[in-house]
Amino acid sequence: MSFDWDLYLSQSGSVMVPEEMFSHYVASIKSRLEVDKLCEVEVDADTAQYWVAVVRLVCGPLVQLSYINPDAPQDLQPSHTFWLDTKTRGVYNFGHSRQDGLILAPPAHLKSSFSVECWYDWVTSQGLTSVWQSLDTSFPPGGGLCPVDSLRPGHKFELRSELEPDQFWGVTVTENRGGLLGLSYDSPELKLSTDLYCYYLDKRLYPCGTVQKNTQFTFVVPEKLKEKGGGLGYPEQVWKVVQQSFSEIRGELQAPSWCFEKEKLEPIQHGFEERMLLTVIDPVKQDRFRVAMVEKVLNEFNFLISLLEEPNIQILCQGSSQNIVPISWSIENKFLEKASLQNMSCSPLSKIAGKTLFLAMTENCCNFEVGQKLEFCQSFTDRKFCIGSILETNGHVLTLEIFPETGKYTILTSWRSLHLFPAGWCKDNGLELISGEVFDTSEGNQEAELTDDNTVVTEILEAVNEVEQVDKPVSFVRPLPLPLINDSSWCPPIYFNHLCYSASFLSKHRLESLPRYIGAGPVRLVMREVLSRLIGSSFKSGAVLKKLEVGEDRGRRPDFWLENMKGKSRVLLLQADVEIPSKTSQVPAFCREVCQKLSCCPYLFGPQLVGEECPSACNSRPKSHFQVEGEQAGGRNSRRGRKGRKRPKVAEESATGGDNVAGGESSESASSSPSCSTTVTSNTTRDNSPELGEGGKRKYGPKNWGELLPPSEIRTRGAKLPTFSQQLKVRPSKKDVEELEKLIAAKCEESPPPSPPRPPSPKLLRSKTAQAALLNIEVAKVEAEPEVKTELGPAFTMDQMSQAPPYREPPPIRHITLPSNPLLWTSADLADFLACQSDVAHMAHLFKEEQVDGQAFLLLNLPTVLEHWQLRLSEAIMIARHVESVKLAFYKQFVFGGQRRERGVWG
Repeated sequence: MSFDWDLYLSQSGSVMVPEEMFSHYVASIKSRLEVDKLCEVEVDADTAQYWVAVVRLVCGPLVQLSYINPDAPQDLQPSHTFWLDTKTRGVYNFGHSRQDGLILAPPAHLKSSFSVECWYDWVTSQGLTSVWQSLDTSFPPGGGLCPVDSLRPGHKFELRSELEPDQFWGVTVTENRGGLLGLSYDSPELKLSTDLYCYYLDKRLYPCGTVQKNTQFTFVVPEKLKEKGGGLGYPEQVWKVVQQSFSEIRGELQAPSWCFEKEKLEPIQHGFEERMLLTVIDPVKQDRFRVAMVEKVLNEFNFLISLLEEPNIQILCQGSSQNIVPISWSIENKFLEKASLQNMSCSPLSKIAGKTLFLAMTENCCNFEVGQKLEFCQSFTDRKFCIGSILETNGHVLTLEIFPETGKYTILTSWRSLHLFPAGWCKDNGLELISGEVFDTSEGNQEAELTDDNTVVTEILEAVNEVEQVDKPVSFVRPLPLPLINDSSWCPPIYFNHLCYSASFLSKHRLESLPRYIGAGPVRLVMREVLSRLIGSSFKSGAVLKKLEVGEDRGRRPDFWLENMKGKSRVLLLQADVEIPSKTSQVPAFCREVCQKLSCCPYLFGPQLVGEECPSACNSRPKSHFQVEGEQAGGRNSRRGRKGRKRPKVAEESATGGDNVAGGESSESASSSPSCSTTVTSNTTRDNSPELGEGGKRKYGPKNWGELLPPSEIRTRGAKLPTFSQQLKVRPSKKDVEELEKLIAAKCEESPPPSPPRPPSPKLLRSKTAQAALLNIEVAKVEAEPEVKTELGPAFTMDQMSQAPPYREPPPIRHITLPSNPLLWTSADLADFLACQSDVAHMAHLFKEEQVDGQAFLLLNLPTVLEHWQLRLSEAIMIARHVESVKLAFYKQFVFGGQRRERGVWG
């Protein structure tokens, strides 16, 4: 069973190293066919007819080309654009027909109104070679456009010795797994056998003819081949014949020159001298730096080093070798202790190599981050691949923790090592990846299990086959296979299953008019739109907002957004703060939580599409099963109308009966200043039914309109409304009389009369005129107080203002030509289109993984990409520019251009 990277990353919360960080991997999949090249393609295979075309787009083995129209040679019309599969048809260089004596003529649907004797002269006279650069390399059918596809069994290289840079031998490719070549030493035996494995960019692989061009190089039979020939070995004359065959290899069998790096063919001279001391990564265990000494300078490009403690271990190095560093650098980064150098014995003529001699020290792995995951190859020969995790970065050296079969180890390697590969590389190329102890699907995941097709299935709740009449709510949700979603911010489609039970809050007719699903898209946007549609489908949106609102006693949960949702009302402004999830893994639980608050079926909406038969059998169950436990405990009878005259309220003496007066006053004062926000209550239905009093008689009381109706939106701009309930009383309370006496006494002390003040009579205190007069006196006193105004100086002057930068025009929108209507693109079509764009090709897989189709792509913008994807600003800007380019091309071609909407074929 192959290792599931998606499951591991979602469970561990880790991230993988971006693919663009592996330069050798990017080089292996980079297409050699460039855009805007003038080439020749076959028109008719029977007549060997070819015509000139321009490369418009390259998507893997598929190439989009446009024929040259003889009547308008420099105008590439969309009607003359077509797709070509390079596995079955070739793309040839300009001049291919002239070299091979073939016919160059336009196809039948491009017949010109004039006759031309030589079409090559016509192309030159029209200046097409100056408008588009000519293709100088031919790509025959099935030849491949990148190194991974081009190198195939039968290609030949010249392999350099591991320790002797002037000794070579011929090898033949036996297999190619994503650039990892299986090689066989050339020998008199007819049957090829894989003798070793190495990456195609290995520094020991050279093109055929290297020994023949350089007289210092020679062919030497490897030790492994000398044992062949029945165990006695072949005679020397046989090996000379084999060596002679190396110079007679046909051109199509020679490894192409483009698969060799310039640094290898043109190496840089080094400045090392013999007996210089340096440090090198342990060639055996690779877990530390060890002190080594330059044993011998072989030539101006190569030198041989040996470990100071084990001189028998030797390594061939160049000035740009990634595994050697200065001793001072190892001590500074705590890879080597300075005290350990005193115990080492070396020649008195030895000296420490300077930092300037190490050419690899100028490179830094600053883009690698601690905790990122990758795949590491322990041995190319044994093809052992395991998972690696970055522990530390120091310059160009990475500290990795790998997980082979025998446990976990810490190793050191260069960030440009050919043994590093992106996550998923082994699976793509059919190689086994050893997971070791890094991940176990049975640990910490009791609810998830793997099926035969490696799909993770999560059980929600236990199924119930028969409905039992019990007082306590039962679990009635049947387990359905749910894919375990990555902990990302991209939401899957949310389906509205209108056939399920919608409770008393939502209108079934309005739910039927909703779209079948919303999404996919960012979690925050999709869930906000879903809740907005549910609130709009309710009978009273204020009641739904009251259920979903986050109360003041419970703050916002972590990893949740707080959105202000609004309801529908012609008079009132209904709004509430509602929680919105921010991660994909929170979406299913959040949908079930909202359904529970609304007392409806848990499958009413969510990431699962439910047909006519609901898994919970909601239409055949008692509706009390869908209510929360608190609602059932305080369950209410249904409201029934009562004919005739309403009975007066019968006061019931209870333990709280003595506090009715105080409670009534507080409720009146609270109703005089209503709030605009709603609160969450544990009940989901209004209680308007009469309660049973003593003797089984029903008692009717006034309705609590503060709970039934949404709160008022009246604002008084800070002024308090008069309490009319106090003025309507016949007799003021004792407390009111005492307050009035204090006010009058204080007024008398401020302005004492000539005679002693006369105490007010009780009749005067009970009059409304005296109370109003006292209130006016207090208000006038407040208004009479002078306001202290302090004038502040100006915050800044014009002299302090800096000169604003000149206005810059935004970058122009790139003009492209779309092969098909982007509204009909699937996520795979969009990923293939972006993979052909050089600047965003490394991010194309994100759109396919997140199920972004053509319609969703056209709705993206820069803020959305920055908010919901973990991308750098430069990458987000590149995506936004491509979105604008596709929008412009869409309006030009399919809205105003009048082209027919057809589905594009991307392969």
